[in-house]
Amino acid sequence: MTNKRWIDGGFHVVRELASGEEQLELARLGAEIIANAPLLVPQMPDGTPFRCKVTGAGEGMFFADQRRGYHYAKRHPETGAQLPPIPGLMLDLWFRALERAGIHRCRFDSMLLNEYDAHTGGRLGLHVDTQERDVTKPLVSISLGADCEFLIGGPDRDFKPDKVVITSGDAVVMSGRSRLWFHGGRAHVAHTSDSATARNPVGFPSACCLRVGVWLTRPETRTRTSTLVVGTFGRS
Repeated sequence: MTNKRWIDGGFHVVRELASGEEQLELARLGAEIIANAPLLVPQMPDGTPFRCKVTGAGEGMFFADQRRGYHYAKRHPETGAQLPPIPGLMLDLWFRALERAGIHRCRFDSMLLNEYDAHTGGRLGLHVDTQERDVTKPLVSISLGADCEFLIGGPDRDFKPDKVVITSGDAVVMSGRSRLWFHGGRAHVAHTSDSATARNPVGFPSACCLRVGVWLTRPETRTRTSTLVVGTFGRS
């Protein structure tokens, strides 16, 4: 599914970006990242917990709590340890997603990894990502595991969002005007059909990635860099 509004706004759904073998490798790499940087549940400024778990790799990860609000952490917020490096496969997928969306290749420095449990209502409400220093650069989300319903709205909350189902291995790219559109989504419990198994070769039955890649600017170099988001999901 696509429409003129998406194309004009710079919103792209990249189907089957990651092959089955690449998805299996992403699952392994994601587990390594989680082992070194455990998943955490962020809190909104009023103390309400997110309905997902997050971690990251590279030079920073998105987080939220009552003390600092929405922000990027250079170290793991709980352990204080340095974040793991970003695996090369994730860099390759980032560049491939940009290429298929017709966007110039860009450098990046950080990766966000979110886990959403469909059995417990894992979701991300409509929001706009504005914590980044350069909000003109594209956002990318790569989904892994169970299907999700991605919501893509408009420049304000009054705009009724479109719904699009994203399956394992798909990516979403938000560039141009759509970079500041409201968006969100929720995880679906995977179907048990053969076709669903083919879409989700990693076998994660209960969650999916909804967070998107973002851009940061390193103050010490003033060099524009970006982040990639990949999720690993449905872990028992």
